[in-house]
Amino acid sequence: MKPGSKNRGAISAAGSLCRSTPAAGTDRNPGANGTIYVEAPGDNGAGTLRFYDKGYGPTATYPDTIGCAPVTENQTWPVSRIILEQTGRIGVMTNGVLRIPSFSCIESDGAAMNALCLLGGTIENATEGDVLDLSDFNLDSRGDNVFKWKVVLKSNRTLSTVDGNLTLGGLRIDNRRIAQGAYTADEINALVYPQAPIIGSPGATITVLADKSTTVFIVRWSERAYTHSTRGGKVPSAS
Repeated sequence: MKPGSKNRGAISAAGSLCRSTPAAGTDRNPGANGTIYVEAPGDNGAGTLRFYDKGYGPTATYPDTIGCAPVTENQTWPVSRIILEQTGRIGVMTNGVLRIPSFSCIESDGAAMNALCLLGGTIENATEGDVLDLSDFNLDSRGDNVFKWKVVLKSNRTLSTVDGNLTLGGLRIDNRRIAQGAYTADEINALVYPQAPIIGSPGATITVLADKSTTVFIVRWSERAYTHSTRGGKVPSAS
């Protein structure tokens, strides 16, 4: 979803994933997104988080956070809206909790490195059976993570596993449903060739669970038709 105009103003400061420039010839160190939190009256403790990084790429060494601003250990962030802009990246670390109303609350300007990062933490989603639509941002994973929701990935975006194993509650790439099973990144990419939207480190496994998105047909029986058909020894007919 593209960011709208609500609660948006001019950016006067930005964080950086890299605290020194390549021209400086010095070691690069991990920084973080510029992060703005806005809570309006009536938000009831769950406001808007805006992540902006002026388009800097995550070129630093980032062993723990893969270049994102994370919900850290023993923290819970209840939010109603998340805005990712110009390499905006949010993550959830082990024993951290990101609490959202639905995945549709995540808005992105479509910058190439915008991402939701799984770092061993928990995402609490109030919408049962929700689907994560990766049309405008990426999904990155570090360590072992279980993401119980279905993911719809567009081939112009990426899903990456830095290390460890990732379990998804269903996966569709463009119009192709990926069958239940355990895969390497190369195996999934081969199914949707020439697109290659899955990036995986050696040894990383992506396990896709059965897609529970099914069509339910409701058949109502007419009591009169049922009585008539049973007298004739026939199977009841639907009305």
